[in-house]
Amino acid sequence: MKPRKKIMFRVDGKLVMVNNTDLFLNQIDEMKHIIASEYYCHIDEVSVETIYLPLDLSDFDVCFDGIINWKDPDFKTITGVKLNLIVGSNEHLDAINNGTLGDYLIFI
Repeated sequence: MKPRKKIMFRVDGKLVMVNNTDLFLNQIDEMKHIIASEYYCHIDEVSVETIYLPLDLSDFDVCFDGIINWKDPDFKTITGVKLNLIVGSNEHLDAINNGTLGDYLIFI
């Protein structure tokens, strides 16, 4: 899963550091001080940009009981995986090459 938020630090428009975790304001100031001392510039020359990325949520959730499809009305625990293709067939190999093999999986 991709990070939801990126904090980017730039000096003179050049990207010098990317942080994928959430930072408090005092931590951002500390990072600006560190970057300014490493690049021999004034702290005001370090710019901070925050980008929020879209959240990709899966239909599946991991809990104490196992893997559950949370969109299933019965919330049945997944006990196995079945492939809806004949292994070694042209469709199977095409799905592997195209990266669409996951579309043919059936969770039981």
